[in-house]
Amino acid sequence: MAKRSVFVNLGFDPTAALDVVSAFQLTSGEQLVLVYPVSAEEGSSIRAEQARNAVKSQVTLLRAAGRRIKLDELALELRSLETSFEQLIDRIYAAKRDGYSIILELSGGVRIITVLMVMASMWFPKLVDELSLIVEATRQRVTIPVISPLLVSSNSILKVLACTSTRRDGIRRKEIARILRMSEGNVSRAVSRLKRMGLIDEKLRVLTIHERYSVLTPLFRKFFAELSQE
Repeated sequence: MAKRSVFVNLGFDPTAALDVVSAFQLTSGEQLVLVYPVSAEEGSSIRAEQARNAVKSQVTLLRAAGRRIKLDELALELRSLETSFEQLIDRIYAAKRDGYSIILELSGGVRIITVLMVMASMWFPKLVDELSLIVEATRQRVTIPVISPLLVSSNSILKVLACTSTRRDGIRRKEIARILRMSEGNVSRAVSRLKRMGLIDEKLRVLTIHERYSVLTPLFRKFFAELSQE
């Protein structure tokens, strides 16, 4: 399993970043990237520095205990969204090239950085592995796997994926072909692509959504419902 690089939307409050350090149990060789805005206002600049220092202190304690966590910073000049987006993508690319699994932490921080992170996950799903955030209603941390329509842009592949999601106990290829009025050959090609992508499993000729993507099942089902109305 690849080492993780967690990009934290830090902003001016260290709470989310400190929670990430605790919840993810980062180990030696893994990376924490603090993403924060460059601010011209003295008050905001001081708060941002205090937040970074709080996280650095925690990481220093963990290093003293033997967990050699890598700590990096990414300061975004948000007056130019184009430049900020490019900086974020370049840093994600660099971490991916170094062999890290990329997690983008969305809790807290600055709203526009959250938007940029979500956009990065949508347009570069091969780079971003998971989104992480705290559900406010339950205070539980959840991770959401990234899957972009760009990866399943073929209409037949989307249809087969959506159809598979409709049966909790799985569905066979012949049934998908019957429901979608597709040839079994086209269904088989779509299934092969989806299996290579890790989106579906097939056991005893029964197809199911891969467990990792089960949280996205309602999205796939909704898409299938819309297809059925066409």
